[in-house]
Amino acid sequence: MILRRIALPAVVASFLAATACAPDAPDAIASDASELRALVAGELLGAILDGESKTVFHSGQPRYRAYAFTAVKGAHVDAWVTSTTGDAMAFLTTETGAKIASNDDARANTTNAEILATVPADGTYHLVFREQDDQPATFTVSLELTPPTEPVPPVPGASCPIADQITSKPCGKCGIRETICLPAPELGPTAKRWSEYGMCINEAPDGCLPGEVQTTPIGCAAGTRTRTCTAFCGWSDFSACAP
Repeated sequence: MILRRIALPAVVASFLAATACAPDAPDAIASDASELRALVAGELLGAILDGESKTVFHSGQPRYRAYAFTAVKGAHVDAWVTSTTGDAMAFLTTETGAKIASNDDARANTTNAEILATVPADGTYHLVFREQDDQPATFTVSLELTPPTEPVPPVPGASCPIADQITSKPCGKCGIRETICLPAPELGPTAKRWSEYGMCINEAPDGCLPGEVQTTPIGCAAGTRTRTCTAFCGWSDFSACAP
């Protein structure tokens, strides 16, 4: 019995000493730009459009913040995450969190991050960012999208190689007009040529014409604000009021 009374406090003291040396460890701080985890509630801040810049304060917890955007297959992404109060890290991911690209320092003389990438498919993507040491900081996130280079559409009446092949060219509010390769027996037994283009279809609902500009005095004590239709047929944010 005496031995038990002595041994039990010794075991407890040993356990407390061991646990005191093992402090709670949240996610380890990592400076490697390849490090990334799935977003959690509160980290996705909303949408960002082509040509937009958004500034936000990040407390450092949870670790990430992100903006979502949509793009078509082959679109080129040029995105910056800048900060004067922190060291920016940036990631481009799919909507499900698969990483496409990442960056820590865009240049040798800056702690700002730049993402340069081409998206692999039509869909929604996330611009994810964080402060390298999980410290509070204010970030400005900007996005520029360049549409994919399209092949020159065929001219109606020109010869084509494969019967019933359909191709298209853009029209209207990000819609398409289609042409089909049809037999042309009047030109020869195996001749084929492109038909006339059909009507514009599949235009963006509530879209706009790329390059279109809207101006309004609403929200201005004096002057007006403007917004521009992007290459993806969506409106940018209104500018600040100007005379």
